[in-house]
Amino acid sequence: MELIHIDSSMRELRFIDSFTKFDAAISLGGDIDDNSWMISMPVECYSAFPIATGDYVCIEDSEWGGLAEKIHHNSSNRTVEVSGVCWRGLLLRGVIRPNDGETHLKITASDGNDVIRLLLGNKMSGIFSVSEESCPIEYSYSFRYATLLGGITDSLEKFGCRLAIEFSDGRVMLKAEPIADYSDKFEFSGDMDGGMVSEVGCMGGCNHILALGSGEMENRQIVELWKLPDGSITDDPNADGIPSESELRSYLYDYSAVESPDELKSYARRKLKEFSRDSYLEFTLEDGVSEMNLGDTVGAKDKITGLEQKLRVSEKILTIDSGGISLKHSMEAI
Repeated sequence: MELIHIDSSMRELRFIDSFTKFDAAISLGGDIDDNSWMISMPVECYSAFPIATGDYVCIEDSEWGGLAEKIHHNSSNRTVEVSGVCWRGLLLRGVIRPNDGETHLKITASDGNDVIRLLLGNKMSGIFSVSEESCPIEYSYSFRYATLLGGITDSLEKFGCRLAIEFSDGRVMLKAEPIADYSDKFEFSGDMDGGMVSEVGCMGGCNHILALGSGEMENRQIVELWKLPDGSITDDPNADGIPSESELRSYLYDYSAVESPDELKSYARRKLKEFSRDSYLEFTLEDGVSEMNLGDTVGAKDKITGLEQKLRVSEKILTIDSGGISLKHSMEAI
């Protein structure tokens, strides 16, 4: 894996061969911290070949890397750290919204890549392209408000597809492809090298969250979400399956330090998922199984609690340093 320095016009400048450490994380959703990268190098190496904010650092033919946004110099250890947001993190900053005068944006398509193309529109057209390959899918989905990343990944998943991203030849290619199911190939258990956390039962489970953000009185940001019987989460109070008043188990979430309505919604969704689950199984695998991509699925069983579930790859973390290359997969129950 060779790191490449790309300028702000997406022109390749050079291979980066003198660095101490490169870390990158990608995830299905989350926030910027879950989709970011950092490279550390001696100050002499940075001075010889500086990476400016607005440039890109990435690995060819992969989705590792993205936009450089911060330069940190520590004179005490003569180190420069360049950090930024991965391609998925950039998609987190785009918003899917209804057209003027409409309450929802409805998308129907017969190909997964057409779905991405319609949702992306002209947003960040200087960075992203959409594959011309075919990914047949009978897609119909309604959006109210969502991030580009969340909207694309969550909706494609409902139709058995995942979002693949690859930097190649100066362009970042977005592509829909079928989710791979490795259940017949792997069954993860506590006997394997890695970390398993299993939880059965639920105390105080919720199916509704009222999230309060910044602002005062009538200007305070408010997000309200409901969990539907199929496990999905909606902000539409008229959606089929909304719990009745007698069925509501609500959680009041106060997050006044939030910076934007989209961030408040993201955190509220995460909290509702956390407080509404009735069983939970998570597995972290260090190295190995590198062919598994974000969204791919595998079977897992905890022999102690007896919990058996299907997991999906929810996060991948890449580390390159003097010790070599390390790839970590985190998996969560579907």
